[in-house]
Amino acid sequence: MADFRIRYGTSVGSYDNFRARTDGLITSGDTTPDVSIGTLFYTNNTSATAITYFDGLLSGGQVGIEEGKQIQIIFLDTATTLVNGAQMLLSDTANTFPANSTIDLEFHNSAWYERGRSKNVANSTRIFTPAVTVVAGSFGVNVDNVKVLILNASAAAATLVSFSGGDIGQSVYVVPNTTNTLFIANAPAGNLIFPGTNTFLLSASASYEFIRAVGGNWRFVRGEAIT
Repeated sequence: MADFRIRYGTSVGSYDNFRARTDGLITSGDTTPDVSIGTLFYTNNTSATAITYFDGLLSGGQVGIEEGKQIQIIFLDTATTLVNGAQMLLSDTANTFPANSTIDLEFHNSAWYERGRSKNVANSTRIFTPAVTVVAGSFGVNVDNVKVLILNASAAAATLVSFSGGDIGQSVYVVPNTTNTLFIANAPAGNLIFPGTNTFLLSASASYEFIRAVGGNWRFVRGEAIT
């Protein structure tokens, strides 16, 4: 038997799309987009939009989605959120996506199930500058696509209480870079979990690794002893 070949490759989008046409582009602000026609769709919301469901029509015009229908979403914006709930069963509670990221979904028994996702970013390290956003007191940091979090504190007695964003299994290294006093607060003040006292003084000569667990908490893995 000869090798199996597809002469011109496979494609789920329209010819010359985003040049002469914009097939599959979801209307800005639509929280239940229609995916009746096609497989590949795009978001480009100009303001925060939480999508709760993808709806459509069966052949003959009846409302519904075929069992096993698969769709791919490309996020052209950063304003779109997918709501993890009864009709959207996602693999993670982090449901915001950097621009140019994707997600694959499959329909089963009235709900969309995630098959996989990508988060495409230019690099894996973000430097956080508390001089802009942190004053003395409690603060949190978004760690989407962050590997090393460098804290350059301009205010004394600031306390890191939480991380937002991120993916299950993601590791973040916290590196203090300051002579000012910095603390980490233990849950339930936020979502950082480590053994010992409720707050811990960060040493400017050490680093601290946290890993994101199921449920949104970040657990201490290693670093200078926390007691």
